[in-house]
Amino acid sequence: MSPPDDDELELDDELLLDDEDELELDEEPPVDVLVEAVKMMLPELLPPKKPPLKKPPPKPPPKPPLPPITVTPPPPPVAGGMSGGGGGSGMGGGAA
Repeated sequence: MSPPDDDELELDDELLLDDEDELELDEEPPVDVLVEAVKMMLPELLPPKKPPLKKPPPKPPPKPPLPPITVTPPPPPVAGGMSGGGGGSGMGGGAA
């Protein structure tokens, strides 16, 4: 075959060896190293912080409880009320 193909194969073999070397590493980096790495990345990941407020805004005073709403039942109908209506029509008839 042509020599460039051989060169490509050699490069692939080197890459595979590098990957295997990484897989053989079972030790994890110490936590301190990870914490420092995260601290370095935090400014890029988080939006800029606003300066903390000196005092929280005062809460509004609690509103007094509303008095209970009582529903008053309508008064019972008066018996004379109906007859009064009839009397009104009688008055109209008399005026005519």
